[in-house]
Amino acid sequence: MNLYLVSGGAGSGKSAFAEDMTARRFCTSGGRRVYLATMRAGADPETQKKIARHRAQRAGKGFHTVEKDRHLTQILPLIRPGDQILLEDLGNLLANERFSPSPRDEADVLADVTTLAAAAGETGSLTVVTDEVGCDGAAYARETIDYIRRLGHLNAALAGVSRAVIRLVAGIPVVIKTEEEEGETECGH
Repeated sequence: MNLYLVSGGAGSGKSAFAEDMTARRFCTSGGRRVYLATMRAGADPETQKKIARHRAQRAGKGFHTVEKDRHLTQILPLIRPGDQILLEDLGNLLANERFSPSPRDEADVLADVTTLAAAAGETGSLTVVTDEVGCDGAAYARETIDYIRRLGHLNAALAGVSRAVIRLVAGIPVVIKTEEEEGETECGH
């Protein structure tokens, strides 16, 4: 399973890095670049601005966008072996699942994400963008603390099964884990 985890704080550059990484990863896979957007647009102007910024950021990179904010396995019929998938982002996905009328927990999200990665096949990949959580020292409400704990557990579980874990710090990628094979190449795009 070719699963990659990219984390970082707000504004760290993790999304742009993950897009570029996905756009050039395994250029001979025969698959598509699939951008899996999990953020709900809603009426919030700041959220709408963020979505517009992400759309502009990935323009021209050849991504086919799929918007799915819950139950990722429902898009499996759209995924082909060899697809290079970018899931943006895990924090939104978990919040959407946890705070819905029919909540699901991090184990459900983990199962969905790993199933999606497996669907991309041996020549495809899934790159997951996630947030750094639990290290700001701020005091939060109990419900928020529970969400932070759950996202932290999910991040750790995905890091354990990922081929690479990269953390963006002030726009600089720091490799935390890598299991890349010798001779693996990337193509510039």
